[in-house]
Amino acid sequence: MDKVIIVRFGELWLKGGNRYIFVRKLKTSIERKLKTTNSRIVAKRDRFMIYAPARETATVKKALAYVFGISWYGEAYVVKSELKHILKGVVSASKKANLSGKNVRIEAHRSFKGLGFTSSDIVSELLKVKDSLPFTPDSSSENIIMVNPDKHETYIYTEKIKGLGGMPYGSSGRAVVLISGGIDSPVAAFYAMKRGLEVVYLHIHPFKDYKNALNSKMGPLLTELSRYSDVAKIYLLPSYIFESKILGTDPKNEMVLFKSFMMGLADMLADKEECDAIVTGESLAQVSSQTLTNLGISSSKTSRLVIRPLICFDKEEIVGIAKRIMTYDTSILEYRDVCAFHSKNPATAASRKAIDKTYALKGLDEAAASTLKKGKTIFFGALTENTV
Repeated sequence: MDKVIIVRFGELWLKGGNRYIFVRKLKTSIERKLKTTNSRIVAKRDRFMIYAPARETATVKKALAYVFGISWYGEAYVVKSELKHILKGVVSASKKANLSGKNVRIEAHRSFKGLGFTSSDIVSELLKVKDSLPFTPDSSSENIIMVNPDKHETYIYTEKIKGLGGMPYGSSGRAVVLISGGIDSPVAAFYAMKRGLEVVYLHIHPFKDYKNALNSKMGPLLTELSRYSDVAKIYLLPSYIFESKILGTDPKNEMVLFKSFMMGLADMLADKEECDAIVTGESLAQVSSQTLTNLGISSSKTSRLVIRPLICFDKEEIVGIAKRIMTYDTSILEYRDVCAFHSKNPATAASRKAIDKTYALKGLDEAAASTLKKGKTIFFGALTENTV
């Protein structure tokens, strides 16, 4: 029997007449992930069929685990859409999946209704010869063989690997992601990508040389996140201009000023990168700068949509997700995070009037523009380095 890897779409079915745009995006994402393989992708009405040499099957499946927009995927055996071939295929598939001697549930779903038999007919025919089968048919068993007849070919599979779901990367527009060295912002970036956003990262570091930040945990962190996109682009920007500007200000307002500065900087970068939104890893009331009042003040520095995927998550939930997407171990490594320098006795409900006055008096808009010019742009996943 020939084999193929089936890829089923997630919520792309909700897109109606625009579905082809999202399907095309998904196909492009898969093709880029598989560009070093000898695989071939064939698009069908509700799925992709990936034909690959047996030696590359594991590589293909590993790559698909990082593609947003996939509901599930798995290897399938291909036989002719005739009952006699399907019955033989089910027997062969059960043996190859080590299901001999076990109870097995048969699930049949006919994609093409013009065949001369129904889904029920497949199960009925198997039950007629159940005594000669290498397994015992059992409608309640957790072991499953799925049979999916199409017009000319029938696909028989025993594995159904859950995909990431969501929307294809880049199908929802572009956004700047404010990323620190902590646990939360990489998780927020993951969710932004899952909803189809193409992301550009912005990181403010405390070093004189951006390479110190790059050679810290930020490099591995961005490498891990780049698995979910074709390439991860990050702007590494220094904090020293902001630090020099706020000398003499009320210490309790420093954190809100810094968050406002970051939001203003992200807004400028969004102009440069043609992004329509800004993404942060903020969670309501987790720290002083994330109270409702202070979030409102920092958000006023941009007119763009600010997306906070984690706004109603608690820390335990965020940590669990970080572990699942493999960013947690890197995120907890020691790092001189700029946010930590402005967190002593911070105001939990700063005065918008006071913050706006200080922001203007200290020329923080100009400081943001100068900071953007001093940064470096790094691409992870493509061995490239440019000056901003």
